[in-house]
Amino acid sequence: MDVLKGTYDLITSPSTTPEGYKYLPYHGALLPVILLEIAYMTFVFRIGPWFMKNREPYKLTSVLRYYNIIQIVFNAFMAAMAIYLFIYKKVVPIGCMTVLPWEHPLKSVEMLAGYSYVINKFLDLFDTIFFVLRKSYKQVTFLHVYHHIMMTSVSYVYMKIIGSGGHAAILGMMNAIVHVIMYGYYFVSATSPNMKNSLWWKKYITQIQIVQFVLALIHNSWPLVVQTDCAVSKTFCVFSVIQAVLMIYLFGSFYKKSYLDAKKKTEKRK
Repeated sequence: MDVLKGTYDLITSPSTTPEGYKYLPYHGALLPVILLEIAYMTFVFRIGPWFMKNREPYKLTSVLRYYNIIQIVFNAFMAAMAIYLFIYKKVVPIGCMTVLPWEHPLKSVEMLAGYSYVINKFLDLFDTIFFVLRKSYKQVTFLHVYHHIMMTSVSYVYMKIIGSGGHAAILGMMNAIVHVIMYGYYFVSATSPNMKNSLWWKKYITQIQIVQFVLALIHNSWPLVVQTDCAVSKTFCVFSVIQAVLMIYLFGSFYKKSYLDAKKKTEKRK
């Protein structure tokens, strides 16, 4: 009950109960997160394939339909909160996004958006679990698993050290918007499998993801190169720049292999 009360008090009145932060689920030890990620990778690479070895792939049509609807609504909700805060209300300048102070009237919105985002990154892990249960192993790539592990780990550590909001919020907003589009595609393809190959916008999702990381690279370079007096974590900005470059490379390689190289092979066969 103390945990629930502390969380409720902090979300509803952060300016008067900053001590309630200790009750929030991301304030505890990192060990549960590490164990969860180890369990995730163990299932994806060992237990799952062993369990499915002599079984037919599960169709999971209804499960995927509802899962994708939940993800669309969840991500749209987070994107709407971020747009309201940073685009409509302009609570902080885009080039230097510091965490809102406890006394700010919109602090509760910032916190709700931030904690929702971390929860959503753990919900995303079901993507891979469904791939394994459907024996769609070709989709369980290094890029896919690495991306999920990094998003859960970094978002958790960021919230634990820096807090909700801050300079990473724009990346969270862009990521939520991309996921609305992505899970919209998944919903249509899961609901109507016969339409899957005719959905022309599949490759553009990858393009949007690459653009997202290019913008993240620029945004996190800004306090390092242009507005150097910005009071945000320079260490996090450097880490984010490195990650953005890596993700541009990985997603770019995936796009080249899946679409550009595949198109050339098709043209040669013709």
